[in-house]
Amino acid sequence: DVVPTPTEIDRALNKLESAARERGAAVGTASALPVSIDRIGAWTKTLGDRGILLVPLTTAMLKSKSS
Repeated sequence: DVVPTPTEIDRALNKLESAARERGAAVGTASALPVSIDRIGAWTKTLGDRGILLVPLTTAMLKSKSS
């Protein structure tokens, strides 16, 4: 959420999703801004429909070590 607008946050989430597909896992960070929380909340509700699983950071770290 470098640029804290809904459009830019959605764009960053799409990039994160693409990275996860390419690498098998991806990690993102965000500020606790209301717009960020709103966009991330909406995004997480649709991940399963696109075959993406949201996991704890420790799980993503274990995945990268086993690769």
